[in-house]
Amino acid sequence: MTYDVGYGCVAKSKGTWTTVNSRRLATVIVAMALAGCAAGESAPVEVELLERGAHCGAAEPGLAWERADGGWQVRLSMGEQPTGGFGLELADARAVQQDGVWELQVHWREPGPDELVTQALTRPCMLLAVPWSAPVALRVLDQRGTQRLPPAGGQ
Repeated sequence: MTYDVGYGCVAKSKGTWTTVNSRRLATVIVAMALAGCAAGESAPVEVELLERGAHCGAAEPGLAWERADGGWQVRLSMGEQPTGGFGLELADARAVQQDGVWELQVHWREPGPDELVTQALTRPCMLLAVPWSAPVALRVLDQRGTQRLPPAGGQ
């Protein structure tokens, strides 16, 4: 239980009331943030959706790095699919780093068993502009947190 008393906080811990100075609390918060940076975590970075479609990907699922004007792009491909109804959408326009690998969240769309779909081969994909100066290790996770494409790029 914590109460703000204007000059600091009063907190109850193990039955004892303690005054915590606001400056000391700020110092602790900054130290915790720096510890996260020291552990190899980075701030999220923005990615930009450039293209998304049903016929722009490769025959096999995967990631392909492409040089672009002054930077890099990455193409995420679901591989060849037997019908329409499959697709990729960017769930979060930010990539975050976990254990040295950048993670990207997408909506991985598959048609339901009773869904009416076109009877045509498709190759759903998405092309993203990324802020990195070289390919990095990138993991693609779906809306449930399941890894859909193997980590690719980088060392």
